Amino acid sequence: MPRLHCPVSNRYSFPPNFQSQYIYSISPSKRWPIDDFRVYEPIIYKDSFSALETLLRTLSRDFIEGKNNYPYTHPMIYPNYQSHPFDVKILVEAFNISQKLSQTKTLKDIGVQE
Repeated sequence: MPRLHCPVSNRYSFPPNFQSQYIYSISPSKRWPIDDFRVYEPIIYKDSFSALETLLRTLSRDFIEGKNNYPYTHPMIYPNYQSHPFDVKILVEAFNISQKLSQTKTLKDIGVQE
């Protein structure tokens, strides 16, 4: 799993911004909340891989709020995923890098298609 710098950021002042994960072939699973056969039917049981991009150090901030002073009450959790515009820019650039990687001669030689 490579950890990469994104051209959007300054590669010398920040640690790596995102991580690329590649999952090879998709097989049915009963643990997923979606119907695998309906979603993945065109590619199931074929040689394939999926690229998953993960932000490592987000600038979006979440917060947790208590509903009241009673300690057994469940708190309100506000994750605020991708609420900072810089996080969105890095994630878009990460997808662009994965797409460029899939268009390299080496991967085209082994039959990779988008």
